[in-house]
Amino acid sequence: MYKYISYLREYRNHLQTAAALFFMTAYTFFIPLNSVASEQNKQPLTILSGQWAPYVGENLPSYGFVSQIVSAAFAAAEQPISYKWLPWPRGEELIKRGVYFASFPYAKTDARRENFIFSDAVFYVRTDFFYYKAHNSKIDFKQLSDIKHLRIGGVRGYGYVKRFQKADLDLYLVNNATQLIEMLERDRIDLIAINQSAGWDIIKRLHTDDAAQFDTLDKPVNNTHGVHLLISKDYPNALALRQRFNKGLQIIRSNGVYQQILEQLMPKGFSNQ
Repeated sequence: MYKYISYLREYRNHLQTAAALFFMTAYTFFIPLNSVASEQNKQPLTILSGQWAPYVGENLPSYGFVSQIVSAAFAAAEQPISYKWLPWPRGEELIKRGVYFASFPYAKTDARRENFIFSDAVFYVRTDFFYYKAHNSKIDFKQLSDIKHLRIGGVRGYGYVKRFQKADLDLYLVNNATQLIEMLERDRIDLIAINQSAGWDIIKRLHTDDAAQFDTLDKPVNNTHGVHLLISKDYPNALALRQRFNKGLQIIRSNGVYQQILEQLMPKGFSNQ
């Protein structure tokens, strides 16, 4: 009997030892894997952007209020990010090749849909044709063919460029909207296509003496539309990262952070349109 009880005790000890070894092994194999996954989430995801005051820009306060919306959405999704500032065409090419995950803010176009995917809308904008009254009084614009005789200014990399080129407009491209407004004032071009709010912001800041000479055509270049993250189809886990960002964007819209950013950082006179 005593031998039998001793045997049971020894067997129990073996089971306990085996169980301990099992959990130690499991800990050895599974914990590092979880740590690796956690470490990956802590690695900043590089997001590209360019210069489009006052929405985004390397030298703007807080990188511009749209950058702050993007930062807040990723923070809500617990995804650290960093920004890299490049000219729009260069950044778009790197996203297309899958070197980086995304750039922003971009409008959806048919041409871009062929090569990229998009996040939910981060903000809403409208593009207008601006003119200078002293040089042009009455311009009748209903379709692009109505302005083929005019000199049209645009910004490289913007969504309307290919559309204007396809319409065979007399197109002059520069690197930013401020250059366009200066060219318009000097009568080097007749119409410029820029964001409505951004255009008036530049005019009021840099052309206060003759701001009343600027005006916009009744018909816009583009109706109000969303701007988004432009996302690479070839970047690893692109769809999952997009879903994570969209979820974060939904969170900050629901908890009031989105509206707080607009109230605190968006210039007066702007609207989310």
